[in-house]
Amino acid sequence: MKKIAMASALMLAFLTAGAQTAFDAYNFSKTNYAGTARSMSLGNAMTALGGDIGAVVLNPAGSAVFNYSVVSLTPGISISSVGSSYSPEGEMAFGPMSSTTKKQFNMPNAGAVLILNSDDEGLKGWSFSIICTQTDNSLNFSSVSGRTNKTSMLGSLAARMDGIAEEWFAATDAYTMDNHVSWDLVNAYRSGQVSNMYRNYYIGNNQLDGTDSQGRTIKYVPDYLSQNSEEYYYGTKNDILLNTAFNFNDNLYVGMTLGIPVSRYRYSSNVYEAAENPLSFPVKFDSGSATYFKSATYGYDYAANYDGIYAKLGLIYRPVKFLRLGLTFQSPTLYAINEFWSYTSNVRFENNSNGSATSPEGQYSYCLRSPYQFSVGAALTLGNLGFISADYELADYSIMSFRDRHGDYNVGSAYSTFGLTNDAISKFYGVSHALRLGAEIRVGAGLSLRGGYGFITDPSLLRKSSSGYWIDASEYESIIESGGSEPVTDKKYTGDRTRFFSFGLGYSSAGSFFADIAAKRTTYASDTYILYDNYYADDAQGELVASYAPGARIERSLWNVSLTLGWRF
Repeated sequence: MKKIAMASALMLAFLTAGAQTAFDAYNFSKTNYAGTARSMSLGNAMTALGGDIGAVVLNPAGSAVFNYSVVSLTPGISISSVGSSYSPEGEMAFGPMSSTTKKQFNMPNAGAVLILNSDDEGLKGWSFSIICTQTDNSLNFSSVSGRTNKTSMLGSLAARMDGIAEEWFAATDAYTMDNHVSWDLVNAYRSGQVSNMYRNYYIGNNQLDGTDSQGRTIKYVPDYLSQNSEEYYYGTKNDILLNTAFNFNDNLYVGMTLGIPVSRYRYSSNVYEAAENPLSFPVKFDSGSATYFKSATYGYDYAANYDGIYAKLGLIYRPVKFLRLGLTFQSPTLYAINEFWSYTSNVRFENNSNGSATSPEGQYSYCLRSPYQFSVGAALTLGNLGFISADYELADYSIMSFRDRHGDYNVGSAYSTFGLTNDAISKFYGVSHALRLGAEIRVGAGLSLRGGYGFITDPSLLRKSSSGYWIDASEYESIIESGGSEPVTDKKYTGDRTRFFSFGLGYSSAGSFFADIAAKRTTYASDTYILYDNYYADDAQGELVASYAPGARIERSLWNVSLTLGWRF
């Protein structure tokens, strides 16, 4: 499980509008194949098989294996299941797990392959294909609830605001660059979630002010708050494949594909806290009026539209009748990314003197180079009984890099827009390994049973800092951005893996029609995040009660169920 410092910094990367991170590059670049129901049920272990529209994204040579032209359509449904638990202080004491689910209908695969026969010696035929296939699905909804009397979201915002001149909250720039004050703080001030105590010293409006034993001013949470955090990720990456391949004597197949990924990604988060007993949370305004705090909500919405282009080459070779070998290479994908984001805040009091604020919508555009991929596969046919297959795929995430769309080509320079982020990528990302296994057994009457299994390793690295601690990319970026320097030495992988298993059933008629159904369950590494920024929090006597904000632990899985309907011609 990732440590909470890693996950919290990851979460804050989303909240820093217009500031891309090493994790963003990985999030945009990762691949999780869907395909047809047949390829899904086989765990997408089809690099050496071909002969299925879902296999073309895995190996461009796979389209030439067909003996006939084919068209197919694959509708599907995705079901996200997330278990989450709450801890009032960091990861000290997580409570019981609660579950949430989210469903989404989609179209994992659709396409057509046209086969043309040849009379040329050696060349038996060639194929042309156009296919749209899903290569990632971000569906993920989590909700976690608990109670605490140690810290508050509004107290965290106030702590971040201390020392900022009050007039700076007159920001108008959607890019959070006016006086370097971010819009979550601007909204907190404008909505009335946070008030100025004196001399640019701020207090959350569910905190009370007092003095400690030495007469120093303190601010503290007087009673219990009920808290809830919701996060919702959704969106898909779909690759449009323009493919051609050649069949040489039914034992060598060579293909090439131009891939055009079209991706839409959305993220929203809301943190809500309410007084369990509002009378414990009195609020006095400068006008002299008084009331009691009831609740407050912080919201963030983010969208990314990113399109790209890549090339992929592949071959399938059959040295003997019962064995097929596959090999592919995919170039790095060049993405153009457009981002949009906004913040919202609101607060409610007992006397209905409520407040709210919304930021302008921010926009930013930039480019990303994703990893190259290399894969090999082997398939062993068992006569008329079926086959078994295995794939290995490697992707090198250390070559990812950002650049501005309007210049900034010197991406390796520390003075470029993305210099720090690209430096973090090269230091904290390595290679990802994927293993896919599949098997098919023919049970007669045109029916086949299928199953698959696989895993993908996380390419994230931990590096040893100068102080001897293991840190991740986000912690490294935070240190450098704060004006420090951090030479790093040893490295190790996090050890996280994404695992999946699949199964399905296929039917092929004696005529042109065929149909397949499949289900796939993907499980992800557990994760933790904090609901808001850590800060040093006191009790009514000025004694330190917490230095960690409440934490959430997340256990996530994703079911995909699909049905393929196809026709040969």
